[in-house]
Amino acid sequence: MDASTSGVRPKRMATNAVYKMLAEMSDEEFGILSDDDSLFDESQNRSSNESGSSSSDAETEVCKKGALPSTNGKKFPDRSKSSSKVRSTSKVVRPANDDLLDLDLDEDGRSVQSNGDAQEPEWREIEEATTDLSFRFVRHGRTGISPDARNLESALDFFLLLFNETIIDGLLKNINDYAAEICKKNNPPTRYSIFARFYPVTTEELFRFLAILFAMGQDQRSTIKCYWSNAPHRYTPWYHQMMPRKRFEAIYHTFLHASGTNAENQEKIEPFLESLVASFQAAYYPSKELSIDEMVIGFHGRWKNKQLYASKPSKYHIKTFGLCESSTGYVYNIFTYYGASTAYHPDLDKDCSQAIKIFEKLLRPLDKGHHIFADWYYTSMPLLQYLEGRSFYYTGTIDPRRKYFPPTLKTLTLEHMGMKWFLHKSNNQLVVAFRDKKAKKNCAVVTNAGKVGTTEIRTRRGTYVKKPSCIHHYNQCINGCDRADQLVQYYGMHKRKSYKWWKKIFHWLLELTVINACILFDKGRVRDDKYQKTTLLNFKDLLIQQLTDRAADLEPVAKRQPPQPVATVERMAPQSHFIISVKEDRNCRVCSRPEKRKRTTTVCATCPGRPYLCKKNCFKLWHTKLNIEV
Repeated sequence: MDASTSGVRPKRMATNAVYKMLAEMSDEEFGILSDDDSLFDESQNRSSNESGSSSSDAETEVCKKGALPSTNGKKFPDRSKSSSKVRSTSKVVRPANDDLLDLDLDEDGRSVQSNGDAQEPEWREIEEATTDLSFRFVRHGRTGISPDARNLESALDFFLLLFNETIIDGLLKNINDYAAEICKKNNPPTRYSIFARFYPVTTEELFRFLAILFAMGQDQRSTIKCYWSNAPHRYTPWYHQMMPRKRFEAIYHTFLHASGTNAENQEKIEPFLESLVASFQAAYYPSKELSIDEMVIGFHGRWKNKQLYASKPSKYHIKTFGLCESSTGYVYNIFTYYGASTAYHPDLDKDCSQAIKIFEKLLRPLDKGHHIFADWYYTSMPLLQYLEGRSFYYTGTIDPRRKYFPPTLKTLTLEHMGMKWFLHKSNNQLVVAFRDKKAKKNCAVVTNAGKVGTTEIRTRRGTYVKKPSCIHHYNQCINGCDRADQLVQYYGMHKRKSYKWWKKIFHWLLELTVINACILFDKGRVRDDKYQKTTLLNFKDLLIQQLTDRAADLEPVAKRQPPQPVATVERMAPQSHFIISVKEDRNCRVCSRPEKRKRTTTVCATCPGRPYLCKKNCFKLWHTKLNIEV
C-alpha cells in the first residue's frame, strides 16, 4: 500500500543515509563542525587534505546549498567559506600565561610527547642514583652581617645601616625640591593654604615623620585625622607632641616625593628602590639556600601595569619579584614588574624565557654555589641549563605538561605515599613523583643537587611517615619570600588607601627595611649569652622610641621667626606710624589671647618687627598705652 494513501508518515531514511555517506567522506573537505571525535578522526582529515581528495559534483552542490543538518543541529557552512582545518568544539583549559610556560602541547592544546621520546629516551626510571653536579659555595664561612655592622647594638643603628645617610639626604632633597616647585605653581596661595606655610623638612622632622608612620602601622585607624582626635576614646597625646596634624598631612599627602621633580613612570620610585637594595646587599650576605617568588602589593587605583590574579591575597596588585634567604626571610634583591618596559639585563637574548630574565636580574650580585628554590611557573629545562652554566643549584616543582621532562608524568598514577624516581641521561637532573595523603594528584619535583632517598617526618599525631628527601628539602626552603610577605602584612602602613601607585611601593619598601633591620638586629645579638629572639612588634616599639629620642637630640630649626620685642620708647615715639595691609594673617599683638585668638592682616610699617594690629582700637592702644604685654 502506498504510504501517501494510508495516511502514515514515511520514515526519514534519507537522513540516515546522508549520515552514513558523510562518515565516509572527508570532513576537512567540507569543514564539518562535529562533537563526535570517534566519527571524525583528525589524522584521517589531515591525510585526506594532503592527498587532495575531493567529493563528487552532486555532493558539492548539496553542501553549497546548506540543506543538510549537521550532528549538532546546525547547517553545514559553505565550502568556499570553510577553513582548511577541522574545527573542534571541545574546550581545552589552558593557563593564562600559556605562551610563557613552554608546554608540551599540540596546536589544539592536547598533550603530546617530545620528539626525543621516539628516538632515545632522555629519562629512565631508577631506584638509586645521585646527581653529578658539584659546585662549591664560594662564600661559605663569610656569610652574615658585614664587618662594619658587627659592633652595632640598638635597633635604630641597624635601621640606619639600611636607611643610611645617603638615602636620607636624597629623600630630603627630593621632598624639598618638589615642595618648592609646587609652591611656585600655587602663587599667590590662599589664606589657609598649606603652600603659604611651607618650610623645608629637616632631618629631625623626617625622623619624627617616620616614627609616626611606624606607629600608625601598629595602631590602625579609619582616617589620618583620627590620630590627632581630641575625643576621649581616641585622644593620644603622643601624636600631638610629635608633629601638628596639618604639617604631617602636608608631607604625607602633598610633599612626599622619592625622586626628581620631573620624574615620570618608573623613575618615580626606581632610584629609591635601587638605593635601598644596594644597602640591603652591602649590609648582609645570605646563606646557601635562597628562594625566588612573586611578592605582591595590593593596589586598587589606576595604573597601566596593575595585575589581576584572583587567587592571590590581593586580587588587584603591583607585582614584584624577590630573592630572599630561606632560613630568615631576609630580602636580598627585588625589582618591580612594569610590563613591556621592565628593564632586564641587556646581554640576554630577547627570545629567552621570562624565567631566565627574572633569574638573571635577581641572581647577578651573587657568587656561585647557591641553591635556588622556585615553584612550577619558573621551572623549565632551559632554566636548568642556564643555572648549570652559572654554577647554581636548583630545586623546583614541575608542570607535567612541560617539554623535555619525563613524559610518564602526564599519565602516572601513584598510590598513597607512593613515589617514583627518574634520572636524566646526563646524570645532572633528578625528578621525583610523590603522592601524599591529601593530594588529588602527584607532586613532581626536579633538582640538580639531590639523590634518591627518603626522610622521616613526624606528623601532628605523633606518627612518622617517609617523604622523598628532595621534596622535604624543597618544603623547608621555598618559604623565604612567603615569610617576608607574612611579616609585611602584620603592621604595614602600606595597606592604607592611596591613589599613587609609587607611594604604595614606597611604604612597602619602608616595611621591608624594618623587617631586614629586625633580622640583622637578631643576627647581631646572637653572641650574647642571654639572647632571645626579638619579635617584629618589639623591634618596632624600640625603633619608634629611639627615633623619637634621636629627633629630640637634634637641634631643631626655627619653623617661623618669633615676633621681635619692641621697646616701649620706640613704639610710643612721637613720630608718624603708618598702617598697611599684608597677605598673611597673624595674631593681634594687643587683643589676641590664648583662650580667644584674634587674627588680622594689618601691620604697622614704622615699628620694628612690623607688629600685627587691628585697625580699630588696637593700633591706637599700641602707640599710646604704656602697660601692654609685648
